[in-house]
Amino acid sequence: MNFHVRKATSINPNGANVASNTDPNYLYTDNDMEYNKLTFIAVVVYYTIVSATKLSILFMYRRLFWINASFRREVIVVSVAVVGFWIGTTVANLLNCIPLEWTWRNSLDDPRYCFNYNIFFLAAGVVEAFIDVVIIIMPIRVVMRLRLDQSKKIAVAGIFLLGAL
Repeated sequence: MNFHVRKATSINPNGANVASNTDPNYLYTDNDMEYNKLTFIAVVVYYTIVSATKLSILFMYRRLFWINASFRREVIVVSVAVVGFWIGTTVANLLNCIPLEWTWRNSLDDPRYCFNYNIFFLAAGVVEAFIDVVIIIMPIRVVMRLRLDQSKKIAVAGIFLLGAL
């Protein structure tokens, strides 16, 4: 007997194997299309939640360090970048295939109708990681200028750097 390990979902027991099927003669079933539709929706929800989380951290920074005008400007600049990232990834996901139906009918990403989703996810991941690093290190400069003992500055900076975990 030949056993294959596959990820199963409640919608489609073949899961991601179907979404990345490379057989040009494969006919998508209703379950396959349902899986691809749910994946499409999940990507939009993911980028919305991630961007909202980043904005909430930035608003917290703004409230904590409101006395520093240059830091407030930095928060605004990074917030605009986060909103731009959210809009860009959401619009790109919504328009990844024209017509939209090809998103779940044919996940082969035919270049005549769809852009390369692997490149999209790689680029979005790089931008997302860069924004994360910027958000994590933003308060360190302000903390190091506080009138505290060096050990207390390091302790406070360490608390902010816990976000890297």
